[in-house]
Amino acid sequence: MSVQSKFKYRTALRRVAVGLLTLSSICAFPSVALSAPLDIILFTGGDDLRGGSYANFYIKLQGSPLQRFDNITSRRNLPNNSLNRYRIDLPALTSANQVEFCEIEHVSQESFPQTADNWNLDMAIVIMRTPSNFPIVICERTTTHRFQGNSRRLTLQPAR
Repeated sequence: MSVQSKFKYRTALRRVAVGLLTLSSICAFPSVALSAPLDIILFTGGDDLRGGSYANFYIKLQGSPLQRFDNITSRRNLPNNSLNRYRIDLPALTSANQVEFCEIEHVSQESFPQTADNWNLDMAIVIMRTPSNFPIVICERTTTHRFQGNSRRLTLQPAR
């Protein structure tokens, strides 16, 4: 596949994901429990995230310390080429401009004779829900990243 074809594919995939999230938010009942929900969308590539291993999520807001959300994947297997969505609550987030960066951390659970789990993350998108439930992409990574023993954290830059 050419570079241009890959770019078009990733752009179309991103539009479909945001469109599905928008459609699901219109059809779903509003949740009063989440004051500032964030949707974290992970597109797993050709190497899955093995069950037992998991991902942590970090977000840095201006003027605040780095905030950590442990085990967002609930130690579930993320199959090859799958779209996975996780929702977290972040009451301090009121504007997309507050976000300095986001991070995904891969935590591999290995025991002898099993080795560390590698994981291909084809794309990661972090979406903020406004009070009117309109989605705003705040951080994204649209290029493939391979988590290995020496690359446990991936920084997602703000989408501006």
